[in-house]
Amino acid sequence: MPKRCAVSDPSELLAVVESVISAFRRQDVTYFITGSLASSVHGEFRATNDLDVVAMLERRHLARLMAELSGDFIADLDQAIAAVEA
Repeated sequence: MPKRCAVSDPSELLAVVESVISAFRRQDVTYFITGSLASSVHGEFRATNDLDVVAMLERRHLARLMAELSGDFIADLDQAIAAVEA
C-alpha cells in the first residue's frame, strides 16, 4: 500500500488493520480498536472509513515498531519518542 494513500475499499481498510495489529502483536504492544470499525463489528454499523486504535506504547517498543511500519506507513521515530515522552 503506498504511503499517504486514502483507503477507499473496505478490504483495504481490513488490510491496514491486519498490518498494524500484526506489528503490535509482534512487538508485544497492548492495544484496542475503537470507533466505527469496532462498533460495526459489534453490530452497530457506522459508515465512516477510518481506524481508531489506542496503543500502550513504551519507548522500548518504538525503534522496532517504527522500522516495521515504515515500509507501508509514515512512521517517524523521533516524533514517536516525543509523543511517548510527553
